Amino acid sequence: FAAMHAPTEWVVWLALIATGGVTAWMTVRTGGLEAAIAQHAINNVVGFAADAASGGFGSWAADLNTDVPIVHTLITVAIMIITSAIIVRLAGRKNLATVVPDPPPA
Repeated sequence: FAAMHAPTEWVVWLALIATGGVTAWMTVRTGGLEAAIAQHAINNVVGFAADAASGGFGSWAADLNTDVPIVHTLITVAIMIITSAIIVRLAGRKNLATVVPDPPPA
């Protein structure tokens, strides 16, 4: 996930690695890609909103993976983790069929 976005800043690399890991976890726990895709969309909207609210919208719009303020990155990662946990919990309550790999043989 991070390599596909090709960020130029280390903090964005870490945020994208976290996003890839969380969305992969959500895919396994919910049994499909729908929640991960929705989470990605939510993450993008929050990032754009944070930038627009700070008056910086457009300052990095040409390349979304460079010159991203660390505060915006931390906000989007925190929101991603919180909303992902809520989504997975709701999926568990609905008893969605999940894809959980079998443990490796001993």
